[in-house]
Amino acid sequence: GGVLIFSDIMASDGGTKAELETFTSTNKVQDWLTPEQNMECLREVGWRRVTYVDLTANIKISFQQMLKKVKGLLSRNTPKGINRKTLEVYKTNLAKRIEQVDRNVFSW
Repeated sequence: GGVLIFSDIMASDGGTKAELETFTSTNKVQDWLTPEQNMECLREVGWRRVTYVDLTANIKISFQQMLKKVKGLLSRNTPKGINRKTLEVYKTNLAKRIEQVDRNVFSW
């Protein structure tokens, strides 16, 4: 017996093919599965009780808080060792992701 719990961003059914490809490319994810696909993989290897608890609403809060932090860093002198251009990319990507949560692009 045992328990496996993981929390990671997963694909959902609301994204376009281009959005999903952009996310997997940007985040170096090769096999981005939906919750249903993840559960099926677990069943295939012998897990008997497999459930998914949908916490997708919380990923939006997480993205909003990350964006707030990035904007804060950008509003002052960028600390040593932090690339300002990278922060700008994060800012753009996080703003898109917040909107994508509302369109069911992600599951969590």
